[in-house]
Amino acid sequence: MQKPMIRLTFTLLTLVLASPAPAAGPPPYLYSWGTGGSGDGQFLTCMDAAVGAAGNVYVTDLQNQRVQVFSSDGTFLFKWGSYGQGPGQFYNPTGIALDAAGNVYMAEQFNDRVQKFSASGEFLTMWGSGGVDSVHGIVVVGDDGLGRVRAFDTGGNHLWDIVGFDLGLAICPSGVALGPDGSLYVVDQCAYGRVLKFGPVPVQTTSQTWGRIKGSYR
Repeated sequence: MQKPMIRLTFTLLTLVLASPAPAAGPPPYLYSWGTGGSGDGQFLTCMDAAVGAAGNVYVTDLQNQRVQVFSSDGTFLFKWGSYGQGPGQFYNPTGIALDAAGNVYMAEQFNDRVQKFSASGEFLTMWGSGGVDSVHGIVVVGDDGLGRVRAFDTGGNHLWDIVGFDLGLAICPSGVALGPDGSLYVVDQCAYGRVLKFGPVPVQTTSQTWGRIKGSYR
């Protein structure tokens, strides 16, 4: 029996480095791509996307157990992945993010881990469990199974945790995001859904490992 689908636990942070001038209204619709199926450019439940510096679009294709990469106009470029538990294989890939160097971080629903790839899909390393995003050398992950937010450097070394019970809270973090000022926002599935805000995230500038962070919850 197939396990029920849930949103990936780990989500990479995204830092807004520059803000464009506010638009007068919503952006215009341009075009779309993709149909149902298993061929190149087809999807069986696309879950998440990330855009690289060159404009290529990386898309998680959940039931096809792969990542597909497209140009910004939707032209299929390449893909990687298959079902399994080995390096470069997936069991329901959900979250995806790229760092400043173009490395790709993939979170999986049922293998409970993060895999790191080069921009071309070459396997580099893997660790832990959950969804991902990277900023200033930090990968932040929401682990809803254990009610915590975890931070790693881009090599997978653990830096710090925010644990809900330490704050007197039962939390089920399903997504995380970082504001321009470094504030950490956590989407919490518990208590019918809410957003938690924490004080600025410490910036990783050396190989130092920090202890547990309690966070300035408000």
